[in-house]
Amino acid sequence: MTTLSVLVDLMKQAGANKNTTGKQKKEWVIKKMKEVLNLPEVVEELIAELIDLLVDVDGHKIVINPKVKKHFINITSLCC
Repeated sequence: MTTLSVLVDLMKQAGANKNTTGKQKKEWVIKKMKEVLNLPEVVEELIAELIDLLVDVDGHKIVINPKVKKHFINITSLCC
């Protein structure tokens, strides 16, 4: 399982909770990623920053940042 697939799975789990705000869901995802990856504290901070760039809050939902998603789709269409 890749780190990105873990991120997506955690986003789905967070999205199932209808009683939290988007910001709370995003914070929960960051916390769980740190637990799952079990990395040194310095790297955990980098992971948190990276997730902050990858994940956007849309009301009560969390979504992959549209700019990142668009860029990723363009890259994959060029190489694969």
